[in-house]
Amino acid sequence: MLIRLLMGLAMLFAAGAAQAGWLVAETAHFRIYSTMSEKRLRQEAAVLEDYHQLLELLTGRTFPADAPRLDIFLVAEQKQLAIVQPGVGKNVAGFYVSAPGGIFAVATEPDLDNIWSGGRDTLLHEYAHHFMMQMGGGTVPAWYREGFAEYVMTAAFRPDRIEYGGANRERYWILMNLPWEPLEKVLAGARNMGFGNFYAQSWLLTHYLNRVDGMQGKRNAYLKKVAEGGDPVEAFKTEVDPDLAKFQSRLRAYINGSGATLSRFKRTPPEPASVRVTALPKAADGALLPLLSMQMPQKAEDDAQSLARVREATARTPDDPWAKRAAAIAEAIAGDGAVAARTLDALLMESPDDADLLRWRASLYKADRPGASQADITAARKLLVRAWKAAPNDWQVLWAYGNSFPSRGKPLSESVLDVLWKAADLAPQVQALTMKTGVEMARAGHYEHAESLIAPNVNNPHSGGPMMLERNLLTALRSRDKEAVDAALLGLSMGQGNVGTD
Repeated sequence: MLIRLLMGLAMLFAAGAAQAGWLVAETAHFRIYSTMSEKRLRQEAAVLEDYHQLLELLTGRTFPADAPRLDIFLVAEQKQLAIVQPGVGKNVAGFYVSAPGGIFAVATEPDLDNIWSGGRDTLLHEYAHHFMMQMGGGTVPAWYREGFAEYVMTAAFRPDRIEYGGANRERYWILMNLPWEPLEKVLAGARNMGFGNFYAQSWLLTHYLNRVDGMQGKRNAYLKKVAEGGDPVEAFKTEVDPDLAKFQSRLRAYINGSGATLSRFKRTPPEPASVRVTALPKAADGALLPLLSMQMPQKAEDDAQSLARVREATARTPDDPWAKRAAAIAEAIAGDGAVAARTLDALLMESPDDADLLRWRASLYKADRPGASQADITAARKLLVRAWKAAPNDWQVLWAYGNSFPSRGKPLSESVLDVLWKAADLAPQVQALTMKTGVEMARAGHYEHAESLIAPNVNNPHSGGPMMLERNLLTALRSRDKEAVDAALLGLSMGQGNVGTD
């Protein structure tokens, strides 16, 4: 993504104590951008690495070595969130984006002395989702997806101890003061109830199943059955408890009694996390967040405003390498393509093997558009092949290359499917990528692969719309019936669904 491109130039600048602009902290799993002090940024980076290790411990899974770092942007004021996402609510403490333009999280700076900091809770909640998707956990039902994120997001880390499993204050207040929804509605998903109740009750149910003696085995059997295509409500009745009303009463007694505890364990103060801190140049002060906004699907007028901000910020230092790149990317997205092409060509003369520059230059040919000429497609692919050789695990390069081959209702070649599969494996959080790849796998007869890609999107409570066409395809895939799959694919192509949307 563009952030990785711009980070390469940050190496030219050393972070110093007097630095007042954007700093970048790189760890094993994160790339964190902030204007906080270097000391505090290092502390926050260490907390995130602690959290990652806790998730590995709780899930018993090790993160893939080739998984890309997650970019995180910590902003000093809530109003800065609106630069990235115009119209964001004033009570929003942060958000997570997984789109073809990139995967990143934006949150208000956490309060290191307050474990109930909204910005931190939001950030840790979203990273739990990111982690679970990367580990192939997308087939869990919607309530467990949200419940697990709520369960771990209140984790607190001190040099000598770790705590997790506590309640978020807002969720606890809902459970104590508002009417509960029937358990059947929670199990069925958030689409038929308010998110406040859904999150709170999902947290409680997850807490209970993870901590009460004898429940872990039932939880595992239930999640396995749902992953295999079982109905989330009926599977709960067969694997956990057939009497939902009675089980709801047990949950009430649990939260009102002394059983709902948190975990606290001591540890030897760990070695300081490996953190490399660098500084971005002055142009980033005005250009970084608008440029980030342009990676997301936005209204034309919002992109135009962001473009104007980038142009203004980069014009002050036109010879600065960071500013040149930032300006070229902004023009490529929403400005003057000819200007972007000239600047990118000049930059590629200096750095011919820069994968990000090559990908952005290829994007100007718009090889994935309907009616693209063969000359444009060929030119784009040549650049993308060069980018691929320079960065073989760059999911955006792989996605761009695979997306330059339109299927037109016919199966893609196995080599192109391999490229899309690798991209989806690296970035399973991106719905447009995984749905597109899943559909193409289904069209080629790879039903098991297709199911593994489409099921997480259907189960995701944040997926756009009811996804009925996608659900029909998933049902057909699970039947392994070619006629049913072909009919579902036809219905999806006629109705469009959410396939390949940005």
